[in-house]
Amino acid sequence: MPAEKQKHSRIKESSLILFNVLSRTETIEKAMWLERAEILKIEAVKHGLYPVGPLVMTSEQMDPLSARDTFTFYLPLNGSLKADPEAGFVFQPSLMLEHTLSLRHDEEGKPFSVSHRELQAFARQHGFSCSSVFYHVMIAVYGEWYAEIHLPVSVGGLLPNGQEMPVE
Repeated sequence: MPAEKQKHSRIKESSLILFNVLSRTETIEKAMWLERAEILKIEAVKHGLYPVGPLVMTSEQMDPLSARDTFTFYLPLNGSLKADPEAGFVFQPSLMLEHTLSLRHDEEGKPFSVSHRELQAFARQHGFSCSSVFYHVMIAVYGEWYAEIHLPVSVGGLLPNGQEMPVE
């Protein structure tokens, strides 16, 4: 299989749908993302709730050379709650990204920006309009963090959900 085809065969059409979502946006040191994301779990437990899915985050990448970034963290819960907006929490019944391109970012040390560019290039190559916001589904496996990155795209010539898109 040609290298170009192998490279893109890991990009899939997908969706990202979460229910009972607690979120929080803040500008922090990039290295503190995990510590700050834990605040969502603590807030949920205070209300007698618990997470029922993975942490999802976006970042604005204000300046790639800066040590700081603005993150939005999303956490699906087992029920609804009245969030405290003064403390920076927002509750929404759902987060629905019905049409995305996704890939698993599992190479240690590789910056997210490499996967972001790969997704954007694939979207352009296949005639999709795409968002500038990337959603990172963070998955912990044996103490290591992996990300499935979703890029929302426009509808048009979509395959059934989850199937690989053809590569020419």
